[in-house]
Amino acid sequence: MLIGREREQAQLRAWAADALGARGSLVLLAGEAGVGKTTLVRRALAGSGLEVLEGVGVQGGTSAFGPVVEVLRVHLRSAEAGPLVEGPLAAHLALLLPELGPPAAEGDRATLFEAIRLALAAIAARRPAALFLDDLQWADDATLELLAALARSLDAQPLLVLGAFRSDELPRGHPIRRLRSELRRAGRLRQVTVEPLGAEATAALLERTLGAAGP
Repeated sequence: MLIGREREQAQLRAWAADALGARGSLVLLAGEAGVGKTTLVRRALAGSGLEVLEGVGVQGGTSAFGPVVEVLRVHLRSAEAGPLVEGPLAAHLALLLPELGPPAAEGDRATLFEAIRLALAAIAARRPAALFLDDLQWADDATLELLAALARSLDAQPLLVLGAFRSDELPRGHPIRRLRSELRRAGRLRQVTVEPLGAEATAALLERTLGAAGP
């Protein structure tokens, strides 16, 4: 158990258990840089029974749907990978993953969202999964718009989507603020705020790391 993170860890494990029972959800984790969001998520998901898929936002910008494409590409290289999407939507997913074959000549955002949603659903159908997207403060707008769309389809899926971001790096008008507002209006905002450790927890952490203090 992480020192000072018992409540947050218990909440994440409860949502992971829900996903294992095909009651998925989208959860946002907010906290300052270095506060331990990534460690918290990995500890909470360890032993959950969910396959953990990780993608990360890149400082300085990335291609459209960058963190999600990273996850799908890693999955395709795995030994257990099967077809992500079949039928006409496969060509739309190939716009992001050329290794899938010839891409569609044209498409729209809604169709691409559906192709990605079906790909993630196919992964989770083989084994319940957690999609962990870290450093969302650097993610592209398309990824954040996709999360809002995914939130509406997770209720009956064995898929937990976790998005972590640095709350101290969100200027006014940042797309994550719009994402939270949209989720709140839809009654789907689930957020865990990871605060800096208090004095007692910090002392316990130091004692675990350095040993008991002298008189």
